[in-house]
Amino acid sequence: MSLTLTIETKRASRAFKKAPELLIKQVGNAVHRSLLEMSRTEKSYVAKDTSQLANSIKVERFDKGLSGRVAVGAEYGTYVEKGTGPGGVPSNAAILKWIDRKGITPNNPFETSKEDLAFLIRRKIFTEGTPKQPFAEPAFAQHKNDAISRVNRAVDKVLASAS
Repeated sequence: MSLTLTIETKRASRAFKKAPELLIKQVGNAVHRSLLEMSRTEKSYVAKDTSQLANSIKVERFDKGLSGRVAVGAEYGTYVEKGTGPGGVPSNAAILKWIDRKGITPNNPFETSKEDLAFLIRRKIFTEGTPKQPFAEPAFAQHKNDAISRVNRAVDKVLASAS
């Protein structure tokens, strides 16, 4: 899953020509702060069963800090964000653990066991998939304009100090 925000302006090119080190520092700080805010928001939006998915969300920086991403380390993050179609199914053991964590019990334990309940849940996931639970896209949308403004202010700051 990849969401990209690219800012390329003539003003940034001018600022880079006038004060490259200052531009790298100022824009790098603006990019880092924006990534941290997006990361924090993603973590607050993500569904928390075991918090494994939320804890796997990390900020990565590249190109001297001028670019980066909020990375989701849990391999199932895309399935949570986008949902799944019919066909896939988690293991019986995973569903049984989930049932225990959620404290779910059959309505009539004399007629339906936990294993029966796990089977029914797995069958429903297999036939219908799982609903999407977006966390990355809403966080990106929430912070996109602020990130652009923050970077533009950093460029303006460099241009003002280099004049």
